[in-house]
Amino acid sequence: MNIGVTIDPKNDEIDIYLDTNHGDISLDDWKSISVGAYYLGGSLIHWTCHKQRMPVHSSAESELIGTSDVI
Repeated sequence: MNIGVTIDPKNDEIDIYLDTNHGDISLDDWKSISVGAYYLGGSLIHWTCHKQRMPVHSSAESELIGTSDVI
């Protein structure tokens, strides 16, 4: 009953943070992992972690796909 998320009603700013890794080539797995954290008013309201839907061949490509997944 005492657990919850406190959101400042005066701060409605949304911040989204994203990180990705490049697939593990040694395991012959070219799909990267995307991780995202969503904050509202400085409080974490949602997070996600998933394998990207397509194989990539560079870390830049991985970041672009990860960004499109978040938006």
